[in-house]
Amino acid sequence: MDSEVRRLFDDLLKGRGVTPGQFNLSASPATTTTVSSAGVSSGSVVTLIAHSNAAMSDIVRVIPSKNQFIVTHTSSTTTRTFRYVYQTGNL
Repeated sequence: MDSEVRRLFDDLLKGRGVTPGQFNLSASPATTTTVSSAGVSSGSVVTLIAHSNAAMSDIVRVIPSKNQFIVTHTSSTTTRTFRYVYQTGNL
């Protein structure tokens, strides 16, 4: 078995998982966006990647909680798209 595939199976057996997704920040005047994603918990680590040029420096803070995370961000009238991945489990 390929070593990367083996590592992914081992992580799943240990209760670790990585799940990707995408979201847009809420438009002005909003400064928070709630992203629903089953499996997120308060112990999750959420990593964001700007997918649009307008989004490069807009994130202030990310707070994970049960089945969602809240993104605090600057206000803007342009669409700002992010991709994310979160990891939950024994890190």
